[in-house]
Amino acid sequence: MGRNRWSPDEDCKLYEYIERNGGEPSSWKNVPRDAGLSWRTAKSCKLRWNTKLRKDINNNPLSEEEKATIIRFQKQYGNKWEEIARLMQGRTATMIKNFWNALQKKLSKEDTQVSPRNPVGIAFRPTSIPDASSIPAPVSASLEPSKADQGVEIVEDTPAEKYSDYFLQELLRDQEDRFMENIFTASPDADGSQNIIN
Repeated sequence: MGRNRWSPDEDCKLYEYIERNGGEPSSWKNVPRDAGLSWRTAKSCKLRWNTKLRKDINNNPLSEEEKATIIRFQKQYGNKWEEIARLMQGRTATMIKNFWNALQKKLSKEDTQVSPRNPVGIAFRPTSIPDASSIPAPVSASLEPSKADQGVEIVEDTPAEKYSDYFLQELLRDQEDRFMENIFTASPDADGSQNIIN
């Protein structure tokens, strides 16, 4: 009972068995043996059926509209993938979670890519990313009623939105500039001569 990929032949056997026996079984215990898949576990058969073989599952790549919907639902529901999957017809929680994790990995990778402002590809990040409450408001803004006083719903940004936020990008650039200045700043020696720190 290894962790081998499912072959098209195995998919066909499982699909035909379930169709022949009137749909999804109430107990998966005997399905591997009865379907001719004795090397597979009941759990593996159930997972394969529920994530790939059911008729109502759409295995095509996600459309741009679906990707935008996932991002919106993740902001609203957090990482409750099963709940999001129930709202998106034909998509499984695994598909949705895989898309989200790939998106986060892509955003993280973009932070460390080589660019004119980051010629060596070093990831410059603040030790902690400030949230809006830790940034002092301008005097004019502090005189205005807060959003909470106005009855407006305050929604936290997801990590993907924080990375694209203009303020954070500027903060990262400033930190990078200060770091580069510190590396190449001349410092006087004890004898008064100038040395470059590398």
